[in-house]
Amino acid sequence: MRHDVVILAAGQASRMGRCKALLPLSDAPGDHALSRLARLWAGAAACRVVTGFHAGAVEAACAALGLEAVRNPQPEAGMFSSVRTGLEAVLRSPTFASLDGVFLQPVDVPLVRPLTVI
Repeated sequence: MRHDVVILAAGQASRMGRCKALLPLSDAPGDHALSRLARLWAGAAACRVVTGFHAGAVEAACAALGLEAVRNPQPEAGMFSSVRTGLEAVLRSPTFASLDGVFLQPVDVPLVRPLTVI
């Protein structure tokens, strides 16, 4: 089965005070929420990351990880606007017709076990 993944990483993280996508998960360099999710979903047909408030930093990390970044033009409209932005990018993809589905993954839930997605 072929699935795309949309990682939602456009939030402001106002309570956190910093970008959730780049929060370190260990002392290892480059081990942050987004890198963990990139490894988790490496077998997907495509993995898109919706960016917004911290777009510059998240898009730079996406480039380093080989992920496609899609910018939400109105992240202040909330998470559903990011869902729409990500799904619109999937619909525009030339491989859309061959997909069996799409997974939505919030970046602030990075500790998903691989067994969960197999």
